Amino acid sequence: MSGDTTSDLGLLRRKLGASDYDPDRYVKEIAQRCVGGHELLLQRSNIKSLSEDTHSLLKKNVYQNYRQFIETAREISFLESEIQVSLEIRFLFLMRQRSPSWNRIQKQKKINKQKQMRSAFEEGRKKLYELLERVEACSHITDVPTRYLIYDGDLVEMEPIDNTAMHRVHGYLMNDGFMVATWLANVRGPVSSKSRKKRFEDIIRYKYRFDSSSHVFMNWTVWLLSILFQCANTSAKQDWMKNFDFVKNMRHQNTAALKRSDTITQRDRSIDKDDYSSPDSSKKSF
Repeated sequence: MSGDTTSDLGLLRRKLGASDYDPDRYVKEIAQRCVGGHELLLQRSNIKSLSEDTHSLLKKNVYQNYRQFIETAREISFLESEIQVSLEIRFLFLMRQRSPSWNRIQKQKKINKQKQMRSAFEEGRKKLYELLERVEACSHITDVPTRYLIYDGDLVEMEPIDNTAMHRVHGYLMNDGFMVATWLANVRGPVSSKSRKKRFEDIIRYKYRFDSSSHVFMNWTVWLLSILFQCANTSAKQDWMKNFDFVKNMRHQNTAALKRSDTITQRDRSIDKDDYSSPDSSKKSF
């Protein structure tokens, strides 16, 4: 009986799994072939057993597919790690090949930049000494060894309220300040103007003030005092603003470098103090 049952299950599996399987036709065949309720119950039992076998096979296949997915993911991760290591090794190899030339290029760039800065400093210092002969009350301008002139040009100082011209001036932008020299009327000779100077830190903010017709005004707020200048043209104004930004950024970088240097110095002193301190220094001697 069990052999027939196995045969029946095999035949049932093939019928239900056939490509031309039709449920309605299968039900009609069972209704015609089966005689009595016993055979119908037997067919029901076979179908239930086949359903349980199919469910078990599906679970097994899902588990196997999951394991295969995990193993594939591990292999992919391992391959990715190998590729990453290979890329890093190749990068280091290329950098090692290029490092001598790259270092030479960077070193040459640094040397060229230092030469340019040195040349600008020497030229700016020379111009400062020339001011001593042309501008009154600026004999102290060369007292600071690191001070040098960066940019200068003619301006017209304006009345901030109604934008009327007050007098013609000449502006001198240095790495640590801004000086305005007022032209002296009816004065001939080497000294033809008188100076007044502001530290760069005093110029707490500066902003543009555009005139609808000329677009050449510059407005600086020094503490609570608003100072308005008129440039010769738009190009001159852009040059002033560009050089002011240059000085501002340069001083910001120098301040940041000094802070880093102070931090490193304090850290080194703290380390040296800890290294040379005696372990028994806290004990009292009797």
